[in-house]
Amino acid sequence: MSYDHDTGTANGPVKVGDNPLAPFDDNHGSPAMTVDDAGYIHVVYGGHGQHQGKQIHAVSQNPEDISSWKTLDNIDHLTTYPQFIKKNDGTLYLFYRDGIHQNDWEYVTSTDNGRTFSDPTVIASAGKKRTGGYGEDSVYLDSWYLRFRKGRNDSIHMTGMYHAHGPWKTESNLPYIHPYNRFNRYYMQMTSEGTWKNAARETIDLPFDKPEADDKMLVYDSGMDYALPPAKMAYHDVGNSNASRGVFQVPHLVFTTKQGYSGFTFARWDGDSWEIHEEDVPYGPMFMRSPRDIRIYNSGRYGGDSEPGIGVYQSTDRGQTWRRVEDMPKSHLKRQEVIQNYHDDAKVYAYTPTSDKSSVPVYMYGDSGCVTSDNNPSCPPN
Repeated sequence: MSYDHDTGTANGPVKVGDNPLAPFDDNHGSPAMTVDDAGYIHVVYGGHGQHQGKQIHAVSQNPEDISSWKTLDNIDHLTTYPQFIKKNDGTLYLFYRDGIHQNDWEYVTSTDNGRTFSDPTVIASAGKKRTGGYGEDSVYLDSWYLRFRKGRNDSIHMTGMYHAHGPWKTESNLPYIHPYNRFNRYYMQMTSEGTWKNAARETIDLPFDKPEADDKMLVYDSGMDYALPPAKMAYHDVGNSNASRGVFQVPHLVFTTKQGYSGFTFARWDGDSWEIHEEDVPYGPMFMRSPRDIRIYNSGRYGGDSEPGIGVYQSTDRGQTWRRVEDMPKSHLKRQEVIQNYHDDAKVYAYTPTSDKSSVPVYMYGDSGCVTSDNNPSCPPN
């Protein structure tokens, strides 16, 4: 779909293509989207590595026009978790996992608006067999879950989790099963010059492996408590200045801890080390005007009666304490994600759970509340 903020009208939805993973109820086929410097819209979707599906690259046939699409056969079909970043010079970065769990994470680039892509660069090395660490006699393979976001100064920020992947039905005797063998929180960033560094500005040589990640990139050691879902990064929110869109340069993260969902942690790089706060921390999309004005949009995803509860929370002391400053819809908004290069009135997209998978309400909201149209007339009911 497209939406015109000036007229308040929506166009669509239109069909981009058939998701090969739809018959399997496999959400690894979820799309990544970007708009190149010529205005063409790119959508990559449909792959779950060698397991099933096929990664497909669709592009609009006309700039800024969603009415017709074509497929470009110019990406690796055996990939999953596609993520687009567009640099200020128009270079497209496509990040992905190159296959299934025990495969590496890579990226390719395009300097001709997605018509051709470079050879892949490996970011994270996976597949090495390890023992111990997560149970005295445990046996597992290195695997990763990584998330990439553009920074406000043309940098690229990465957060990640380690996945102790068990060789299925053979040697694995881990205390938890997939998808719960995911541990720790990691961070690094690509500078505007193209060098990968940790928060302390030490260079990270690619591809990194588990020992280097533990040594240079570790934000939070979860121990045996599994870590789900990915961390949220703070966006620098300065009103109408599009040039400043993106993740705040000094990393601020919020993520789940304590067996996945029962606790939340705020982490901030203080210049020398990671400052950690774990008391009454909300979880959700995070925006900041300054380190003294940080806001988290918490939809109560983990239970309406749980603390800190539904609402917009603000911290004026660099994440040490939080107070509720605004209301939010009472219905839970799941999978809340910040829209890259967002409009002030469309900062976050989300959906509400429903038993009817053929009709799932999708929402966008921003400074003026929920974006409304004939297809989506209101926010979730209070």
